[in-house]
Amino acid sequence: VGKRGYGYEAIPALVSALGLQNDVLMPGYVPSEDLPLFYSAAEVFVFPSIYEGFGMTVVDAMRCGCPVVAANSGGVPEAVGNAGVLVNVFDSNAYAEAIEKIIEDESFAAVMSRKGISYAKKFSWEKSARQTIKIYNSLP
Repeated sequence: VGKRGYGYEAIPALVSALGLQNDVLMPGYVPSEDLPLFYSAAEVFVFPSIYEGFGMTVVDAMRCGCPVVAANSGGVPEAVGNAGVLVNVFDSNAYAEAIEKIIEDESFAAVMSRKGISYAKKFSWEKSARQTIKIYNSLP
């Protein structure tokens, strides 16, 4: 899901070469109001962002009960807390192991889902806006 960015051209060929055409959907842009449908249907949400300011996307996925595997870079670790699996952004084996653990271990996936739902309650756009206004109002 999302805008087709740099390097996208190689992905459909790889999906085809691996025989995953029936398992991998690439719908492109999806309106934000429809994203919870995707998060709720997914077994795992993988977020391999090299740099992310905060990572509200992972919070949205956790809010829907989707277990998260994400990069331990930028602001993502704060967004994920202990409610997801953080891995080195450049370690594809770590991603594969974390994804496999969630998919194959139902009890682990259930724990991650519950933790994610609970942890995501700490964050909202409204709370972020209020805190930003509070900081602005405190400036001379």
